[in-house]
Amino acid sequence: MACRFRDTTIWEEDWYIDLGCEMQHFWDYITDNCNHAGIWKPNKSGFEMRTRAKVNVDSFFQKVNGDKERILKLKDGEWFLTGFIKFQWFNKKDGFDLVLSNRLHLSIFKEIKKFNIPLQKVRGLQEVLETSKDMDKDKGMDKDKIEYGVKNGFHVSIKKKYLNDKIKVIHNLSEYFTATNQLMALTEAKLVKFDEFMKANPGRVFDDEDHLYNAYRKFCTETQKVSKSVIEERKQKARSL
Repeated sequence: MACRFRDTTIWEEDWYIDLGCEMQHFWDYITDNCNHAGIWKPNKSGFEMRTRAKVNVDSFFQKVNGDKERILKLKDGEWFLTGFIKFQWFNKKDGFDLVLSNRLHLSIFKEIKKFNIPLQKVRGLQEVLETSKDMDKDKGMDKDKIEYGVKNGFHVSIKKKYLNDKIKVIHNLSEYFTATNQLMALTEAKLVKFDEFMKANPGRVFDDEDHLYNAYRKFCTETQKVSKSVIEERKQKARSL
């Protein structure tokens, strides 16, 4: 059973109030029984059988479409609720795009094309896109960065210094220092706390390569001092036993 949003403010709208009881029921019947794209195959007899109400379709259309077009008669006989898609699927937006990489959007678009509904008749529709603008923006951002290592939950990054530079996103510090020819010097100095540094600085952004390098050396030096003091403290305790 399909679930639908219901516009509770409709009772404050003159056009709906002016419909009268039987036509109000008919409108509600249509919005409940149309498909996910707002297309309904007319079945007035089914409505009248279920509700025992009688509706004059011509009079109904005149009232419903009196101040603006709410129902469009299609060539094959179906009716299209022009504001249904926006209200049901995009009701928090003034306008919306149909993004064909989205299954729901694609399904709605197929219905629009199937019944030859002019796009300008779909209330609130701005554009039909192959992919979302946000995805396109993300693709552009991906071209503007270099990544070191495979994503593993922790990363640090280095800002662009000049216009033609790329943002450096570092998931594996060892790989980064290898690429910058700094790994050997750090290894010889026994400064190899790569994972510890990443976990201690998740998501941190550094101004440039020197900033990262110096911060890393400082981190290693300070943690080594702490480690030595802990070892010395343990030794003293052992002597006192």
